[in-house]
Amino acid sequence: MYEVELADSVVHELSGYLLSGDPGAGHFAAERLLSVVEGRISVGLPDTVYLTFRADPGDDAAIAALKVYVAREAKRDGAFARALKETLGDQAPRRPALLLRRVQAPVAVLGVIGLVGLGAGFGIGSVSSTATPAFHDTTTITAPPATLTTTPTTTTVSSTTTSTSGAGGTSTSTAPTSGDGSTLPKGSPVYLADLPVPSGRSVFDHGDHDVQLKQYQDALWYPLNACSDSYTSGEQEFRLTNFTQLVVKGAGTDGTSDSSLTVKFEVFANDDAVHALGSVVANPGQTVPLEVNLPAGVFAVTLRVSLVTLDKKKCPRGYAVWGSPYVVAAGQ
Repeated sequence: MYEVELADSVVHELSGYLLSGDPGAGHFAAERLLSVVEGRISVGLPDTVYLTFRADPGDDAAIAALKVYVAREAKRDGAFARALKETLGDQAPRRPALLLRRVQAPVAVLGVIGLVGLGAGFGIGSVSSTATPAFHDTTTITAPPATLTTTPTTTTVSSTTTSTSGAGGTSTSTAPTSGDGSTLPKGSPVYLADLPVPSGRSVFDHGDHDVQLKQYQDALWYPLNACSDSYTSGEQEFRLTNFTQLVVKGAGTDGTSDSSLTVKFEVFANDDAVHALGSVVANPGQTVPLEVNLPAGVFAVTLRVSLVTLDKKKCPRGYAVWGSPYVVAAGQ
């Protein structure tokens, strides 16, 4: 979680600097921080995410999206993380004391105890995760959407879409901006990210994102924090008609999230915010698929994420991610 805290500090500093109305006027540390982040664009930071933030550095969605990618890159590249930390100076978060003790223990402990501790340290560090298997589509429709050609009513984060293949190959569909599934052939898949939202403002961020380090296109995600009443849960409504099913390829937390987070994912229809059409719980390290049938006459669906347990002592936080959620058109 150190990288998440580091990203929070970095983006908070940049947001305040750009909103000050006087960039470049003696703010050498902030300018240096800006150049470090901008220098990452060609390596792993999507330029569209950064440009969206620069266009409106006070927008909550743009800030959240940039934090995700800065944290991801800091976790991938220690040199990038160190450059951010050094530029922030005293404002940079400190690594947890527990991590420092783990590093220092083999030096401080002598004799047999030192050898045992060192061996345990190598044992912990050598645990390897099982590679995520390739996705195989088990749904009854032909395949998940590969590329959507659409003019959405609003977007908070733009991203370059890459094709996704399933058991049946790839397909291309056009998402109706009105959310009317009768304008498409029966069975056509449409990403939720391309459907209209109330007031044209998204609560969830969307774009390419990972669930447990596996990338999903047109994912939706939301920040959760066990010690913030405003972020123990969150929900997003989408407007639609004439769709029969909602499919989520994988729900869970992303690679920057605290490893102890357990998150509940729920789907509601129309104005009913109590009786979920379907729900799953993603335990730490899990990626869970979800499929729900939509009732006749559905005019809206709401996705909700919430923390299952609230640890007020350790304050775990992270991002709950819906991997490539889409709905299936009813057709004419």
